[in-house]
Amino acid sequence: MKEISTALRKAIEAHLKDGGMITAPDKLIRRLLEAVETAKRKSHMIEEPIVIDPPNFNISGAWKECSDEVDRCGGISHDDGEVNWKAAFSADPGCCECPACHASYWAWGNIQECVKCGFRYEVRAWAMYSWGVQSKRRANGDTTADPEFVKQCLESSTHLRHLATSKYYLYGWNHGPDHGTDRDLGMEFRRIKWAEVFPEDKRGGII
Repeated sequence: MKEISTALRKAIEAHLKDGGMITAPDKLIRRLLEAVETAKRKSHMIEEPIVIDPPNFNISGAWKECSDEVDRCGGISHDDGEVNWKAAFSADPGCCECPACHASYWAWGNIQECVKCGFRYEVRAWAMYSWGVQSKRRANGDTTADPEFVKQCLESSTHLRHLATSKYYLYGWNHGPDHGTDRDLGMEFRRIKWAEVFPEDKRGGII
């Protein structure tokens, strides 16, 4: 947190030195957000991953696309100083974590390799696991969902595609905790030793 505080202070100082006013929020807020993102990356709170899919992914170019999208949305704040949430949500790709060692990364691409432990994983691993568990619960009649709705879900192209393409969805479908248990899905996901579940995805790493 010290790195972020220092980055924010320097950003405000630079803004004032350039003749900016605290009452002109858009440029200042953009500067602050950029300072925070840079500080996060430098302090390794959220790191840049090794992107496996798509191949030859250009992270610098992707950050520029985020910046350009913020501009297209009209900037981080509106004229009245209120946050422009459409622009704010475009400022970065969101984040994910390595299922094996829980290192945090920017959510670029579809498949990443953890810089620290060398584990390869789906960027949406947690979401796919959760969806797989919940789909199985609906299939088993563990909720009050309408049976016809359940049937349509399980016959949908989305469900069938996930079964065929996401090993985390399939694992959640086959091995997730039953409905009614007191096991929190998020904690359950983090408890699973994914490098043992999918040993073929372990590539090396520095830890």
